[in-house]
Amino acid sequence: MGTDAAVIQNGRGLGWITLGVSLYDNLNRLKAESELYPAIEISYSSSNPLASSVVLELPSNGIRLRFDGADQRLRLIEILDFHKTDLTYKGNAIVKRRDSGNYYDTSGPLFRQVSQLFGPTPDGEYYNPAEVEDAENGLWVISWPGVAFSFPFQHSAYKPEANFNGLLASSAAFPATSMAIFEAQSWTKGQGSLFTATPTLPRSLNIALRGRCRFPDEIQLAKIHKHGRIELLRRYAHPFWINLDQTTVQDLITELGPPDSIYYKNDRRLSIHGQPKRASRRTSELSPIRDDSTDTDEASGHAVTDEDSDFDSQEGSLPRNAGNPSAESFFNYGAHGFDVFVSASRALHDPGHLTATKVLFHGNVPGSHNFNRYRRSRWILEDISHESEGQPLTSEMKWGDLSLSLKHHFRSIYASEEDRESLQRGMVLNRGMDDSPGSSCELLGDFEDDFDDLNLDDGKPRAGRGSTQQEKDYEELSDPELFGFPGMAFEVLRNGTISCLTVF
Repeated sequence: MGTDAAVIQNGRGLGWITLGVSLYDNLNRLKAESELYPAIEISYSSSNPLASSVVLELPSNGIRLRFDGADQRLRLIEILDFHKTDLTYKGNAIVKRRDSGNYYDTSGPLFRQVSQLFGPTPDGEYYNPAEVEDAENGLWVISWPGVAFSFPFQHSAYKPEANFNGLLASSAAFPATSMAIFEAQSWTKGQGSLFTATPTLPRSLNIALRGRCRFPDEIQLAKIHKHGRIELLRRYAHPFWINLDQTTVQDLITELGPPDSIYYKNDRRLSIHGQPKRASRRTSELSPIRDDSTDTDEASGHAVTDEDSDFDSQEGSLPRNAGNPSAESFFNYGAHGFDVFVSASRALHDPGHLTATKVLFHGNVPGSHNFNRYRRSRWILEDISHESEGQPLTSEMKWGDLSLSLKHHFRSIYASEEDRESLQRGMVLNRGMDDSPGSSCELLGDFEDDFDDLNLDDGKPRAGRGSTQQEKDYEELSDPELFGFPGMAFEVLRNGTISCLTVF
């Protein structure tokens, strides 16, 4: 379990950084408090961003936040510079600064100070100089439930048979150089499952701090079933089913809460690629690109502002143009990670009856065009199995593997091999390079490839890649391709990561 009593505080304001909360939520709050957090650096693997950790570094605050790549939830909080961050535990300061005449002592806490505050612990792990890349000193990592400190130690004084409490109390031990907050009984026990264990707290800080009664329940996973049926698994409540052409606007607002904004669609730039509408939903599903089904960038590529939203401030109310047959709109649920396209029901043949006809699940892939405009949404294609392994296809799979299983599953619906190749040919979505990827942060690209440096280190800064490599990484993630299958359209980045799934 984690330590709720360790409070991160930045001198001028109380911190709210909480384990388990999503990257989307944390980054938005950091950007909203730019005076407290003036600089944010994001590091990720440009080749495989969903399999490696995403790291937010706050150099002005001496804090580093690590998120898992698949679910993008905060797993590790590291304090790398004690003089930039104030820390308290049960109202007591962890670092007590001392005025030493001509200078102000800003070093980390000594072991005896930490042990007096947190109590005795049997959990200590020693790393020799070769493991920490230090010529003279080793490193003691001492941990309590949910918190750990790293203390450099003169390796020449290290005695394997001696108790670490006595060694760290000697003059051979240095003040702590870093601190970690995590969710486990100890650093040793939790290190292996730090990025895979299920967090205790929800993805939303609002729900974590204020309770689920005041905010809509969070969506944990979307299961995509046949015939336009989508099962949304929630943290507390029973699953909510979206049945395309049947689920009404009232259903969406009741179960998901009011959307963050509503964007009225008035651009059909991709309609030229569409197929003629057919009377049967089954026959129309044979076309991967049907009418406006590929207009994925109409909602996701649009930076939502107050001027764009026509949602009435009164909770539960409908779009003011709901009675207009042409009032096609996107319900933007950024905190849930998806958009719902609302238009006249094709099944009811009633132009005045608005229903959910399309859902866009966003991957929030770092470096992509829509990064941090939506929380990451995870999904499973429930009725389609992996060709060789028999496992469901998921949002974390690379497109190369997933597309092979899709082609195998739908092989019987195409009249010929030429027909299949024609309908499954990708289209390039050229959004251009003018827009920001939804963040004012510095994007560093392959800052860390995986978890090789997960051991608590001395907090020394690492050098990021040059601007040429950054531009190359961003270019590889931009201008994704769109691939269509019956009832689905996949937006795929150049590195094979799926950035958006549209179900129609």
